[in-house]
Amino acid sequence: MREYVPGLVLALLFFAVYTFIGLRLNNLSVDTTDNFLDADNSSWMTRISAPEGSSLEMRGPHPFAYFVFRPLGWLLNLFTNDSALSAILLNTFTGALCVFLAWLFIKRQFQNSVYALLIASLLGLSTAHIFFGSVIETYIFSAAALIGFALVLQKKSDSLLAPVGMSVLTFGITLTNFVQNFILFVVSQTLKVFKTFRVSFTQVFRFTAFTLALGILLSIIHAAWFPSSK
Repeated sequence: MREYVPGLVLALLFFAVYTFIGLRLNNLSVDTTDNFLDADNSSWMTRISAPEGSSLEMRGPHPFAYFVFRPLGWLLNLFTNDSALSAILLNTFTGALCVFLAWLFIKRQFQNSVYALLIASLLGLSTAHIFFGSVIETYIFSAAALIGFALVLQKKSDSLLAPVGMSVLTFGITLTNFVQNFILFVVSQTLKVFKTFRVSFTQVFRFTAFTLALGILLSIIHAAWFPSSK
């Protein structure tokens, strides 16, 4: 644990900042859909943790978002007894998690904890990350899934289990973000120069096929489970 203390402390500091801002900008009783840089924060607060949230329309770009968010919102509700607070904490925690994951990625890549702290701080202090780490939307969750996918690829394992799992999660939150996972995976296979073209192509094909098959299957189940989902 001592190795991870700097990253955890940094993430905790950003969690406090994001929560401070989030408590002021997210209000479940005020409809701010399409405000705050077009964020749908009030509707996503409802979807994530409100008791009636799953009856709200779920748009097509988010194939099985209720499967991702509702269990987490329900779990937090057990501790907060406040659905709005649960949604805010989930969003701000994910923003802080992105900072920690970025720190971990850079530290593994360059073996320099100070440099990792600086780069992760740049991410955490960027305008986009401060904003969407505080204002509820799907963007910060997609960011966490994408950084997590980069961490999986960094291990350079030939197993497809973790890359497919992270990609299915990305697909479920916002399906178009799978394109970024696909590009990263292709690049990672290309960089493995000891592999032949045939082996690399086979890995890319299997990765894509497994991800899309699981993603579509879960989307069909999601649509049946939640009739409000398109």
